[in-house]
Amino acid sequence: MTLPKPEYMPLSHDPAIQTLIQTIDYLSQHQIGALMIIERQTPLTEHDVLRPGVLLKLSLTQENLVRIFRPSSPLHDGATQIRGQAIIAAGTLLPLSCQPLPRRYGTRHLAALGISEQVSSCIGIVVSEETGGVTLTHKGSFNNNLTLPQLQIYLQQLLLPPTTESLP
Repeated sequence: MTLPKPEYMPLSHDPAIQTLIQTIDYLSQHQIGALMIIERQTPLTEHDVLRPGVLLKLSLTQENLVRIFRPSSPLHDGATQIRGQAIIAAGTLLPLSCQPLPRRYGTRHLAALGISEQVSSCIGIVVSEETGGVTLTHKGSFNNNLTLPQLQIYLQQLLLPPTTESLP
């Protein structure tokens, strides 16, 4: 299955970020709900989640992510965990945040916020199935209604090592 490419050129040459942006673009346009958790320095443990998901060893590709999040997939409920270039689990149930959010935000948003409060190194990304809106959570912060370029900048800042310019 070949999915359409976004209508802009990604700034990042990092394959994981490109894959995430392209996938989120597709999911958003088709209003397919999604909850992705990107593990960074600290992997999630069974103590961090309410119920572990199905363990997977899949390459991080747009096709694999879209298959997981299609409403007909048995794994579409819950979070999909991403570590590096791999999808490591799907259907993970996460703790919900106790922060009050407007009613327009649902369980996916509360779960993304909750895990980012509990495990400060992880990043949560939500695509709303009602609106196609994109939200990013990190360290208990809630960044909603992101454009794809804004999301890309956040991901570059959070996932790529800082660049150092050489001195003359």
